[in-house]
Amino acid sequence: MFLSLFSMYLALLTHYSSLIFALALGLYALLRLRSAKVCGRIYTIWGVGQVVAFALVAFLLKTHVVNKRRLAHNLADSYLRGSVFHRGEDHIVPFVLRANVRVFHFLFSQGAISVVALLLFIAGVVILLREKKAADRRKPSSRELGFLLLAPFIINCALALGGAYPYGGTRHNSYLALFAMPGVAIALAHWRSPRSWVKPLAIILALALCNLLVVPAGAYIQPKNQRRRLMLQAVDWMHRSLPANAIIFTDLEGALLLSFYYCHSSVVQLYGQVAAFKESPCSGARVIAIHPRQWIFRAENFPADLQNMEQTFGLSPSTPIWVFQAGFVVDKEPDFRATLRGYGCAAPQSFGANILICRIALNPFKVDATSSPRINAD
Repeated sequence: MFLSLFSMYLALLTHYSSLIFALALGLYALLRLRSAKVCGRIYTIWGVGQVVAFALVAFLLKTHVVNKRRLAHNLADSYLRGSVFHRGEDHIVPFVLRANVRVFHFLFSQGAISVVALLLFIAGVVILLREKKAADRRKPSSRELGFLLLAPFIINCALALGGAYPYGGTRHNSYLALFAMPGVAIALAHWRSPRSWVKPLAIILALALCNLLVVPAGAYIQPKNQRRRLMLQAVDWMHRSLPANAIIFTDLEGALLLSFYYCHSSVVQLYGQVAAFKESPCSGARVIAIHPRQWIFRAENFPADLQNMEQTFGLSPSTPIWVFQAGFVVDKEPDFRATLRGYGCAAPQSFGANILICRIALNPFKVDATSSPRINAD
């Protein structure tokens, strides 16, 4: 009991998802204590341990979660937008159905297999909930185990509906694999096949599809584009090609990478009063980063971002700007590159599919006649 409580405290100090994990285990423990008929001393030790855990959670909420509420709001409007319910935009039932599919898609990295796995998980939980209570009170009943597997999904989904924690195809839900896989395994264990070789063959084929035909949910960088050498090549090109006092316009993802590889100091803004733009010195250049809520440049927002930046810093329309974009979210990259062509960047410097450097003109009408159709900054 003491080792279990100590492990829970360490988990609570590790990651936000541990609060959901601990809550699910706490509810399960109440069911077990009630059915196992344990002595009063066990109740006392467990109860005191939970009081300490609640005090620790209250401390973390006050000192960490509240202070990062603005950051959480920014993330909820960025790559996590599809994993958090937005009132007035989303509908509850479609959101819940889509979010559950995306969770299993994230866990299995293959669309068709993820749907099958979700159905198997539901079947496994139903099997547990329908079975009778265990004859031996020292062992958990099937219904208690079914509750244990289902509770984290319900809690996490409820938090997503309240806008407090993401639920969908994101690493923040990776802990749910601990509950999803046993549910799938229980359903498979109850599968009765007329031929003994059918079930293992189906499992092998499903796992092969998940590993060989990866179709991940959400943002994803292919292994060939994850090489550090590509970033070093981009940095080397910038050192050789950018003039002194060059203006580098970037988004949050790009600013994070520039901070480490090129500037060797932070050029991002995440805490305190976050301005629309942040200007920072960087290896003889000037980095201007957009508001972190936007996360990355988007084709539909870029003209307005550029115009606001020009007005904020009083730049001349003839001032050359180097756009730097790098990171794992490149889901609408063709649209963004088409927008850049309207600002005079017909051939950006690309280092793999996730790193782009491009010189543009602030005035989209001062581009070469051979470039793509111009885009009005309005």
